[in-house]
Amino acid sequence: MINPFIMKKLKVSAFVEDGVMSIRINDDMILPGEGGKTEIKLASGRSHYLNWYVEGKAFGKFRIALSLPTKNQFELNKPLDGQGQDFGFFHFKI
Repeated sequence: MINPFIMKKLKVSAFVEDGVMSIRINDDMILPGEGGKTEIKLASGRSHYLNWYVEGKAFGKFRIALSLPTKNQFELNKPLDGQGQDFGFFHFKI
């Protein structure tokens, strides 16, 4: 049985070329501004959501990486659209 109170550490990093971003997990802001790196703890045995909104120059590059303590890992490396924006989410369980 999984103890619902066990916390797992995650590493999140993000970068945007000439722009700003908002990175959230479960609606909590974890990386505002130009990106960077952070570590957070989340409850194991539960579903979580990584959300992002990025603004910058048209077709500028951005990157988001989430390293989990399990086999699940997420990495997004892509250009912004012609308006200089991107948004989305990633659902995961640890």
